[in-house]
Amino acid sequence: MLPQTFVSDFGKSLGDYATFIDPNNNQFEVMVERIRDSVFLTTGFNVIRDFYDVRLGGTIVIVFTSAEQFGINVINRSGRVVDPPLFIPSMKFEIEKTIVPAFAYEGIWSQVKSSHSIMMSVIFKSGGRSI
Repeated sequence: MLPQTFVSDFGKSLGDYATFIDPNNNQFEVMVERIRDSVFLTTGFNVIRDFYDVRLGGTIVIVFTSAEQFGINVINRSGRVVDPPLFIPSMKFEIEKTIVPAFAYEGIWSQVKSSHSIMMSVIFKSGGRSI
């Protein structure tokens, strides 16, 4: 779930999908869903977790750079920034939109309650996508 302060300021500018880009330009498409006054990152966000092998105590820092893009850095539980893998060309993960269920957020409340293994930080930033 994105912080309510962020949602109040920028929630209306978010589309149904956002792209998360790491310092090596690896790209991850993530579904953005709204439930009541809350905004959740659902389908596709687990790919970032798996790609970086984020474990208990790890942090995914996301930086809002535009209506459809976020920059990301991953910090391990020792407090060190995880170097993103370098691929040439960069990896690009996209959601197969023909198979996304109409309500991809089913069961999200139980996921939110049990997602103590990953802490997510949102940093407000205008312009640029570097982090």
